[in-house]
Formats: sequence, C-alpha cells, structure tokens
Amino acid sequence: MSAAPNLPPYYHEPPGKPRLVEQPTPRAGWKRVAAWIAGIFLFLVIAAVLTVYVLLHSRSIHQYVLRTAQEKITAALGSQVRVRDYALHFNGISPSLDLYGVVINGANPYPTPPLLTIDHLHAGIRVVSIVSKTWYMDDVTLNHPVVRLFIDTHGTDNLPQTKSSGQKSNTSIFDLGVRHALLDNGEVYYNNRKSAMSADLHDLNFQSAFDASQKKYSGTLSYKDGHLNLENFNPIPHDLSTQFDVTPQQFKLNNATLHSGNSHFILNATLTDFVHPHLNATYQALLDAGQIRKTLKNASLPIGLLQADGSLEYQAKPDTPMLALIVVDGGLTSRELQVVAPTLRTNIRDIGARYTVRQGNLEVKNMRAGLLGGELSGNLKVHDLVGKSQSHLVANLRGVNVADLKAMMNSPALKQIALNGRVNADADATWGRTFDN
Repeated sequence: MSAAPNLPPYYHEPPGKPRLVEQPTPRAGWKRVAAWIAGIFLFLVIAAVLTVYVLLHSRSIHQYVLRTAQEKITAALGSQVRVRDYALHFNGISPSLDLYGVVINGANPYPTPPLLTIDHLHAGIRVVSIVSKTWYMDDVTLNHPVVRLFIDTHGTDNLPQTKSSGQKSNTSIFDLGVRHALLDNGEVYYNNRKSAMSADLHDLNFQSAFDASQKKYSGTLSYKDGHLNLENFNPIPHDLSTQFDVTPQQFKLNNATLHSGNSHFILNATLTDFVHPHLNATYQALLDAGQIRKTLKNASLPIGLLQADGSLEYQAKPDTPMLALIVVDGGLTSRELQVVAPTLRTNIRDIGARYTVRQGNLEVKNMRAGLLGGELSGNLKVHDLVGKSQSHLVANLRGVNVADLKAMMNSPALKQIALNGRVNADADATWGRTFDN
C-alpha cells in the first residue's frame, strides 16, 4: 500500500504541455433538431393526406358536401338544382371535379321539363403556385347537355332569375384561361308559343383551346340535324359548322357555314371594340329557291338557284337604329329561274343586280334579266328604310316576244288567238310604305 497521493493521470506530465479537452460541435445538435423538424413535417403531411383521403372516401361526408352544395346553388340560382353524384380528384396539388346527372329545373311556373340536364361535367384546375396564388382552368368538358327553353303566350319564360351576391367580380373568362373546353353531343330545344316558333339542335359539339401567350381562345362549334319550325311553314332542316378566335380585344368568326338542303351560307366576320362594337364581314350564299318555295308553302315563288356575295360593316353609335348604321355592298346572280303557277309559266335567265345599303337607304343597280325573248333592265332606290320609306323604280323592257307572252299566260282563252311581234315598254314608278301612298 503506497502512501503516494492519488493524483490525476496527467499530474506528472511535464509543464508547458496543456491537455486539449474535446468539446461537442454545435453542428451535430442542429442536425438532430433538423431531423426532428423534418420528421414532424413528414408526419403532418402524411396525416393531412390521410385526412383528405378519409374525407374523400367517407360516404357520410360525401353526401353532406353534395347536399350542402345543392342547397347553396339552388338558393343562388333560384331554381331547384340536383346532382346525382360527384368525384373529386387530385393530381399533385391540382384538383379536378366530376359531376354526374346534373339537373337544373326551369323557373316557376314552368319547373318541368328541366331547363338543363348534363350527363357528365368535368372541370380541372391546374395550380401553378400556391405561394403566388396562380392557377388556370386546365379542362372543362360537358357530355350530352340538353337545354329546353320555353316562353308562353304571355311572354313568361322558364329562365331562372339569379340572386345577386352583392360582390362584384373582376375575373374575366380570359383570366380563367381555359386551356381546353369540350361540349359533346349537346341538344337545344326552343319553343316560343308566343310566336309559334320552335327549334331543336342535335349533335351539338363545342371545342376550345387557350393560348396563354396571346390570351386567345380558339375553337370550333358545330351541330347537325337542326330543325327550325315556324307557324304555317314547313320545318327547316339545317347543319352548322364554324371556327372562331377570341381575345379581349377581338372576336373572329372563320368560315361559319350553314347548310340546308342545296342551300348554304358562308360567313367570315371580325368584331372589335366590345364596348362600341365594330363589325366587318364578308359572305357568300347559294339559295335554292325551290326549297324556299316548299318551306313557305308558296307556289308563286320560282324554282332555281340564286347566288349572292358581298360585304357588311357596322359601327355602333348611341341612340341610332342598327339599320341606319349598317353598310352592305353585294351582288346577286342566277343562271335561270322557273316561274311555275296555274296561270303563269316562264323561264327567267341571266339574272343579275348590285345592291347597297348605306345610311338607312337601299339602292339596287344594274338589274338585268332575260325575259320572254327580250331584256329587262332597271334601278331601284328605297329611301329611309327605318322610317317613312319612299321607293322609286325605273325599268325598261326591250324586245319582248308577244308569242312568248301568250305562252307564258297559259290561258285557254288565248290559245285560239294568233299573236306575233315584239314589244318595248318603260316604267317609272314611285310609292311610299304601301302602293297607296
């Protein structure tokens, strides 16, 4: 057993050599804190995802959301709204909504049949940034929408009167930036009992895409098997197809084509300045006069094809009738029209005329037609179309064959009379809104 004191191990070390004692580095502590924070954040994310998953797949919550949405939309719209089911999906942070069996009743007193039914409606939103709150509509799709508009004899319709929320929205359709829109297999029915007119459209299709760099929508609109029914007239079957471009400053219609039997009408138009609309358009038309004769049930109308083309311009002005502001410049031609009536039968060939509408006045120049072996020419002016119109016609008939005139009359009393020779005639007539003034 030693009497030497129990000294620390470094006590006998030579002086001048201090011992270095290791201290824990701060970085190791921060790593543990960061790991804890990351773990907590991951736990919260997983918990949020699980919560959203449970909410989305909970039948009771699903029905509650559906019921609440229907009640709020019904209250805002003023008409009963029903949705059979819905589905909410997420692609990352971007949601999409699918509605099935959407039914919107008409306004009282005509809630049924429904104003609008949609088999399926899809709306997808693309969230660009949560921090900057930027997003856009990625896709809107309507499958088999059916619209039924109705007006009774008193002018009461089935359109709901929406209730104002008292808040003004500055969001426009261009702010939404709908990248793709599709309306598929739509139908439209219109029945205006006040004027005994009805219409229905089938195979209605609408597609649209959005160019964010130009803030421009481009798309197509078409339908087939459309019918327009007017009182005392035969139905008018027709098809429509068109392309369009829309920006905040301009609406452009490209090759809007309306077909009905042998007839068609093609329109190209550009509309600028939506506050004070300025319209420029060109058109080409081929009209089957025989089809018009059949539709109007009027046997006195001729049979044949008419071609028309021209341009139209309109610049809106306050407190000025539209007809007084329209400028039209066009032409009309026909190779031959057949006039077939019980007491009249003839052919009119090489028909042509130029027409203008300007400042509410109509002028038809260079009218010509081959008639009864001769030539008809003339000019017509109608002053003040929207007011107390005054018309002036100057016409010349040269070289009319009297024998052809006899045949045209198709009268049994004239068959025993021999008529030959040629006739010239001039006409200068003026009248007001009627031939009596």
